[in-house]
Amino acid sequence: MLLIVTISCLSCLSIISIYLLTFSPYRIRNWRGFLLLLFAFTLHSIYIYALPLSQLYLLYFLIFIDVNSFDCLYHSVIIFYCISESFFFFFTVEEARLLDKRPLPKQPPLPDDYDIKFIDNLLNAYEESKDDFRVCFAGWFEGIENSSYDLIYEENILQYLTMATYRVKYWHEMTNKQQHHIKKLYNRFFEKYPEQRSKIKPGYNNNIQMRHPYRDLIKYTHYPLLKYLSFGFTRSITVILLMLMGFRYQIIDNVPFYVRKYSKKTSSSPILLLHGLSLGPSTYIPFIYHLIPLERTIILLDVPHASMRLQTEILSMSNMLASIEQLLLSLDEKKVAIISHSYGTLVHSCIVKQLSHLVSDQSNIFIDPVCFLSLDSRYVDNMLYRQPSSPNQLLLHAACAEDLYSIYHLQRHLCWYESILWPEDIKQSHGRIHVFFSEFDEILPTSFINDYLKKSNIDTTVLSDFKHGQIIIAPKYQKNILKKLLELETKSSIGDNESISI
Repeated sequence: MLLIVTISCLSCLSIISIYLLTFSPYRIRNWRGFLLLLFAFTLHSIYIYALPLSQLYLLYFLIFIDVNSFDCLYHSVIIFYCISESFFFFFTVEEARLLDKRPLPKQPPLPDDYDIKFIDNLLNAYEESKDDFRVCFAGWFEGIENSSYDLIYEENILQYLTMATYRVKYWHEMTNKQQHHIKKLYNRFFEKYPEQRSKIKPGYNNNIQMRHPYRDLIKYTHYPLLKYLSFGFTRSITVILLMLMGFRYQIIDNVPFYVRKYSKKTSSSPILLLHGLSLGPSTYIPFIYHLIPLERTIILLDVPHASMRLQTEILSMSNMLASIEQLLLSLDEKKVAIISHSYGTLVHSCIVKQLSHLVSDQSNIFIDPVCFLSLDSRYVDNMLYRQPSSPNQLLLHAACAEDLYSIYHLQRHLCWYESILWPEDIKQSHGRIHVFFSEFDEILPTSFINDYLKKSNIDTTVLSDFKHGQIIIAPKYQKNILKKLLELETKSSIGDNESISI
């Protein structure tokens, strides 16, 4: 029996390999890429076909098997699982319908300097805006090809400003005060580039459609109950490993943490690790293992809605920040060094801006950051609208990007102006910042963001040949990141003796 199962699995892998090498649309660069694609494609296929195979098995059972003729335990378990998958499908469909109709969460208040930071910083980030400022947001519109910015009329621009500022889709949904504010933002473009006013055509162009993540339907791929059960099992193993490493589970105001308090007195600040959209701390176990020898308190923030769970209640940024501050007070700590990855950089950004006293003169490491110029359309396009075309993209989509609960959070709850980090925010925080990029990152535009930060005298490192998230499985580079963390502790902070040009 075992031999038959082994031969069947090897045969399936061989067929999949032949398909991927011969007919697949995915770009394969080398043998590592092929192995990654084989793993991602197999995982994706299991998730996609678990439901139809379960239903076929139930159909086979109803037609061909006499209920009174078997007493096998494993067969009963299979039947129970197949029925559970079918019910879970209907549950997910109803959940998606309810989430689509759920009112948007309360919007964080606009910053006092919103007009300056939005329009002026946006124009300064895109050098091409000197010729046509519509380059800053052209990517938000479908139907714009070959730099045909002339297709974006005046009311299309107002529509973009309305979406970005107040999350609404239609002009009449705003108050008179809000409408006046949007027109003020629009005119601010021409305060800097008055010569471009003649380029803008009046009216609204119906031939282009703007992507509106706050109002667009939530498009997701149904994943089986098997996926969430396997992820839940993985998290259970992670909890055991963390406990063996000396971590203790702690909840503050519904925000979960794992804390490993260093037993001896030390002058070093604790390290806060902020995970990306993944399995939470489970994905970072090798990296956490490298943190322990540093002989200091280690704090892991476990964000439920960013950890691949059946989670529709989203923790607000203000809630998470208040809990972090309260935890540090309970540990009698006044400062904290932070390492953040991907989604975690959004939380990190809010800490730098709103709790700057905690990170002043402390090491701040951003890895694969999505908090710099996060209103660039490529972030949203790559995460929510793009179809995967490479092994790493397929793995990201299979693991998290097409998940209903992840997409719901990203589309409906993220507020760009709350979590975006501008260079002047870094200067005002007096933090010691270093940013690590992946050279071939498939979520953020690496070269564009890297050049933008370098112009502002922010230290960066581009990891050659890396893609988004691959630092998680690279122990050598993880050690280099920790070396950089220790180096920053002896370096002056940005703002002490450096200027930021914007």
